[in-house]
Amino acid sequence: MFISALQLIDAWEKAIGEHPVDRALTLLAVVHPQMSREELALLSIGERDARLLAMRERLLGPALRCIAQCPGCSAQLEFSIDTRDLRMQAHTNAAELSFELSEADIQMRFRCPNSNDLAAATKSNGIANARRVLAERCVLEFYRSNLSISPAEMSELLVEQLADAMVAADGRSDNVVDLSCDACSHRWPLVIDIASFFWQEVNRLAKRLLQQVHTLAWAYGWREEDILAMSNTRREFYLEMAGS
Repeated sequence: MFISALQLIDAWEKAIGEHPVDRALTLLAVVHPQMSREELALLSIGERDARLLAMRERLLGPALRCIAQCPGCSAQLEFSIDTRDLRMQAHTNAAELSFELSEADIQMRFRCPNSNDLAAATKSNGIANARRVLAERCVLEFYRSNLSISPAEMSELLVEQLADAMVAADGRSDNVVDLSCDACSHRWPLVIDIASFFWQEVNRLAKRLLQQVHTLAWAYGWREEDILAMSNTRREFYLEMAGS
């Protein structure tokens, strides 16, 4: 689906005051107009991110230009990632599937978290509590020695194991990039937060488009919708003429 400049600006305007979880859904609604907000919210986080990644490729291409700080010496690293290297293995909504986790006398059936779960977890105080909220919401069945147990009784170790299992089931392990610092040779894994990264790009692009609208409207008296309806090539030409 083609994403017009006007669609992008409209989505940016709606999303700019939203929580990051809601913001991702607002962006996705641009390329999935056939899906309701609730349907988008029920996508697993891995599926949501895969669709955001596909949207980003369509809008800006496959090259992600990133900056990271080395945790060993604080040096700044600049690097590029091809979005195709981060793409999920399959567009399967893991939130609609169930998975199993067995550990000693523990048997558990769970699903992967969706945006509604993530929104609930963000209201928690601290990462550990947020992880527990996600775990408890996503557990479908929990047995210890064949006795049904409340998810609230999970140990912290089991919560961590479940979190790792949910990440693996949802395909999000592909969002991890192994980095190495040239300055101190420190190596570490970096998780690429697609939703946050893409929003920062959309925010910069929308503001640049509105600056172009301002310049051309001032120079020629054209309407915003007419300027945004132009191709990038034509808009850049008029900007060059207006500045000459």
